[in-house]
Amino acid sequence: MSENSLVYKDSDLSVIEGSKDELIVFKNIKDKHSFLELLKLNNQNNNRTLVALHSGENTKKFIGRYQNYTGKIFLCLDGDITGNMMTLKILTDMNGKNIKDIRPLYGISENGNQNLSEYLENKLGVQKKNTILVEQRKSQDGYTNTRSNGISDTQHLGTEASERSSGKPIPNSQSEQNGNNQGGQTLGSNHVGDGLAGTGGSDLGNAARERSSSGAQPKHDKEDEGRKHSVGGIISGRTLSDRTGSELNTSHKNNEDVAILISKYKGQKVNNEQVAEIVSATCFVSRDRKIIINENFNFTDDLKDVCGQFKSGGTAKDGRGILDEYYTDSKIVDAIRNLIKDQFKNRQEISVLEPSVGTGNFLYATKELGVKTNVTAFEINETTAKIAKIFHPEADIHLRSFETEFIDEKGNKKEFSEKYDLVIGNPPYGEHRGLYKGLGEEPKIFKYEDYFVKRSLDSLKSDGILAMVLPSGWLNRQSQLKNAQLIEGFRLPSGAFAGTGIGTDIIILKKDSQKISRDISDYFEINPEKILGETREKTNRFGRKENYVHGNLEDALLKIEQLRGKKEVERIGNLFEDLFLEAEEPKIILKNKNSEDKSESITDTEPDEEDLTKIHEKVEQVLLALNAVKFKSPAITKEIDKYKELQSQITSEPQKFNQNLIGDILQRADKIIQSYSGKNTEYRVQTQVELKKGVLKYQFLKSDDIVNTSLQNSSELSKGQIEAFQDTSYDGTLHNHGKHSQFANYIGGKWVHDFYYAEGNIYAKFQQLEKDKDVIGSGTAGQYEKQKALLESVLPKTKSLDEIFISPNHEFIHQFDLGYVEKDQWNSKTRQTEPAMVSYNLAEKFKDFVGTLSSEAFAGSSAWEVRSFVDNETVTGSDKERNALVRERRKAAANDLFYKFLREELSDELRQRFVKDFNRNYNNIHVPDYSKFPLFSKIHKNFKGRELKLTEVQKAGIGRETTKGVGLLAHEVGFGKTLSGILSMHEAVERGNAKRPLIVVPNESILKQWVETIFETIPNAKVNVLGNLGKDYDLSKFDNKDGEITIVTYEGFNNIGFSESITQELASKFSYISESELKSVNAISERDFQKDLEKEKEVEGKMKRGKIYDWEDFGFDHLTYDEVHNANHIVGQVRVEDRRFASDFRSQNQQTSKLGINTWMAAQYIQDKNNGRNITLLSATPFTNKPLEYYSILSLIANKRLEESGYFNVNNFFETFMEADNDMEIDARGDVKFKANVR
Repeated sequence: MSENSLVYKDSDLSVIEGSKDELIVFKNIKDKHSFLELLKLNNQNNNRTLVALHSGENTKKFIGRYQNYTGKIFLCLDGDITGNMMTLKILTDMNGKNIKDIRPLYGISENGNQNLSEYLENKLGVQKKNTILVEQRKSQDGYTNTRSNGISDTQHLGTEASERSSGKPIPNSQSEQNGNNQGGQTLGSNHVGDGLAGTGGSDLGNAARERSSSGAQPKHDKEDEGRKHSVGGIISGRTLSDRTGSELNTSHKNNEDVAILISKYKGQKVNNEQVAEIVSATCFVSRDRKIIINENFNFTDDLKDVCGQFKSGGTAKDGRGILDEYYTDSKIVDAIRNLIKDQFKNRQEISVLEPSVGTGNFLYATKELGVKTNVTAFEINETTAKIAKIFHPEADIHLRSFETEFIDEKGNKKEFSEKYDLVIGNPPYGEHRGLYKGLGEEPKIFKYEDYFVKRSLDSLKSDGILAMVLPSGWLNRQSQLKNAQLIEGFRLPSGAFAGTGIGTDIIILKKDSQKISRDISDYFEINPEKILGETREKTNRFGRKENYVHGNLEDALLKIEQLRGKKEVERIGNLFEDLFLEAEEPKIILKNKNSEDKSESITDTEPDEEDLTKIHEKVEQVLLALNAVKFKSPAITKEIDKYKELQSQITSEPQKFNQNLIGDILQRADKIIQSYSGKNTEYRVQTQVELKKGVLKYQFLKSDDIVNTSLQNSSELSKGQIEAFQDTSYDGTLHNHGKHSQFANYIGGKWVHDFYYAEGNIYAKFQQLEKDKDVIGSGTAGQYEKQKALLESVLPKTKSLDEIFISPNHEFIHQFDLGYVEKDQWNSKTRQTEPAMVSYNLAEKFKDFVGTLSSEAFAGSSAWEVRSFVDNETVTGSDKERNALVRERRKAAANDLFYKFLREELSDELRQRFVKDFNRNYNNIHVPDYSKFPLFSKIHKNFKGRELKLTEVQKAGIGRETTKGVGLLAHEVGFGKTLSGILSMHEAVERGNAKRPLIVVPNESILKQWVETIFETIPNAKVNVLGNLGKDYDLSKFDNKDGEITIVTYEGFNNIGFSESITQELASKFSYISESELKSVNAISERDFQKDLEKEKEVEGKMKRGKIYDWEDFGFDHLTYDEVHNANHIVGQVRVEDRRFASDFRSQNQQTSKLGINTWMAAQYIQDKNNGRNITLLSATPFTNKPLEYYSILSLIANKRLEESGYFNVNNFFETFMEADNDMEIDARGDVKFKANVR
């Protein structure tokens, strides 16, 4: 039986009966026929009952006719007011039935399709357009003047990490654009003055943006603010005069200045710096880091043409730029737009995020989604951000990293909301590194693309869409994708991006609030038709076989359109099978009396003024109690923010607070006030150590005699010596020197004790003694002779020339001044050689000597090679094995000849001066017997049941720490380092040299051992046990007091940080490797420079990262650090002043650690505040055989001395105290490798 034969009229209703227990209601016959036509597109027959109402009057007849219908009912009426009323009437009167309004599925509304017939017409038009899409694009991309290819957006591909630059315009390393590049074509004049409104989504590609891990934001706020009223700024060396709005019409002048700049470069090849100069005259950066267009600025085709000539790193260097960036074809952007636009067909407005916008290519896709879009974008390159704003003036472009949405500059996590409906773009690829990773922003994520996908999903609303171009490796790793489902995926052919064969995928995800892990890594195995080309096999650069997709981009995009069209037809046929899972009931509000009455009955009693006053006062009390907490944990900080917001809502939206809510708030507030009001500072008194969970403060009372530590003093000390020591301050100042004259020494205006006078740099003491001779001579008779004799008795034994071994390239040799000599010098003005007086040193004298020798003297080397060694010149050449041999032979020849030169060629006077200067600089320290230093504190007589007797090693360690105030106790295992550390700290406290000591230990187990040792040793010890400062340690009622010993684990230590100003100050001192030194010569590539800066910024981020409590709040002034070898990875690499200079230690490097850097910060801070003292380090093995571990430990306790001695340059330190050579080794593959040996 045919469909038409089933048609009949039932009281003005047209009905086609179907066999399925489902019914569809239309307004008229035309819509009914349109539905049947949609089914035919999918080769399906209708089996549902179809009803046409014809008019609104028949709505009641339909309700009466089908009021007892038990099947499903679908309403597909018109989208106008009448259709809305008819739909509302049926839904209301047939409430309780299995009934749905399906108009949203077809986009039928007042602002969309008016009915199903219009939907069908549009659908057929789109399918026809898709069929010829590629051919149209090819013709549109021909040599016409109707569209601009613009600039290409970067694709961050390859095995190297994408770099995150400081946001400055890309430097001259970019090659210039060819004059006939299509990217320079002008846009149609109809776009002048209104951005690019109306231009197609494929009218512009994206340009490169460099992303360097430095994370540093451009610091030109004031300059950019000035550009509001002037061209301003200095870009590519050109300065334009300042002009203020009070002097001229700024909008007119801005337009005029830009026109002048454009005309200046018109007809020329415009490079990136020139583009940056022009765009900076059109926009400025606001204080909140937004790009703002100058007021009343008019955008011209010429300006857009200039912007279109900006070149990316990827396209300016044959596909491989400084930062491995590649451009995205604009046709890929079009394809992504077509794939996602149906996701928003029933929406009026959406919010869009582009996390790394570049010049904004993907923003064109958002303009053609058929809905209003509110775009937020982030970019760290100032030039590309301004170009994006020029092309997309309606978008909010932020000149800062996407990471700043989630973490602040201190490493504190930010609250973020799920506020976007769509995230779109082409994120950076490569290794995840930089400042924000160092601060703790997703540090466990190793790839930038993984980071951007993860954080983009975090920013999406539930059911929001993510559409990105990602490297194929991303999908291959997704065996446990959470919070999202893969809607669509297409694998593009290799070569879709110019200059690289890396595989890329188009990925469309929908956020899923259900946190279910999904394995999508085999998506293309299950859906091979989504691979847009032929899968072939090739050998990669590592010699391994791997698959790749062969094909071209045009065919790939055509296949996407064909697959999309097929899917759409299938979807029409299956529309109603899963409708009740997909469709939501329309929210239609009935504004009548009944609904109002019903609403009033549901609403709870509204609050009166007295209730609001009461709750407002209670909230103020809560904030007062919480703000009084000195050590605020993240939970308390979050609670404060919550109650501040509540306080604001009480004032602005009082109607929200009903009686039930008010009661709940008051109850919770009372609990908080009761919990945090008042401080419980009582100590848990114990006669034996028993640490309890939640107890922070302990006072230990041991049943034992208390004795003077002086019982442990050396028997060689006389009573007078001990009394003199008692009158001696921490820095060696001797008080009442008249009484203790036999132990007193005058130096630089003060009197010091013998013990302090006769230690350290003795040559410096001799020099000061001569300066003070007159002052000393006018006082006590014989004082000068007494001091001189004391210094002579401790002067280190002079090293003879035969005992001195030093290389001729050492800094000391270059600084050994020999005055001036006359030498022939080239005069560039007269262009001839002329005699001139030049400075002369021992290194130059040795080079002159080398020039007089015969070739046989060099043992296979040459005079030229030896001179280059003396000047620290790098051996260059493409043959690495030959270079290594040259380095070794010239070093051996130079050292051998220099040894003979010192002994045979120098005069006796010069040799004596050399020996004297060498000893003065490198053999000047006397270390006294610290075991003879007396102790004055009080301790328990017994230790673990036996009388406490300190060993000579322990006495020396404690004496050294008490005298110098800083040092490393490296007793062997079993020699009592813990006891030495505790007594050193105790002595400092008893002498008044420290008030609030901190002990840092590896873990909770060792923490208990330290507490037990304190219990056994220090009488009436008050100890704050803070452990890891985690959730079990509530510091809301805690306060650190003088005389208390605080002990934490490494984890707890890492949770204590410094304020922003102190962190910046300390970071500026961490200059073992500085930016200026990194870029001191052109020999370093721009890429290597950017990578080194990233690592430097990551160190700064680590300094700020993960801090919960402020160091300044605790007031610690003494640090005892156990097992410090766990923190010896501080300095990461050897710093060489000039990269062209040779160094045997250049290859020395190590991975820095967060613990090491935090330890360095704490050590420097305490020493800065306490005259370079109050640091005690403990370790039996402070370093292994790694030179940088030696230096790292010294940086903790001798940083100032390293700087004063010229050893802040790590290479100078190694050259002085270490030797290095290179051994050749054969690896498993048979290749020759060179291994550096350091002694």
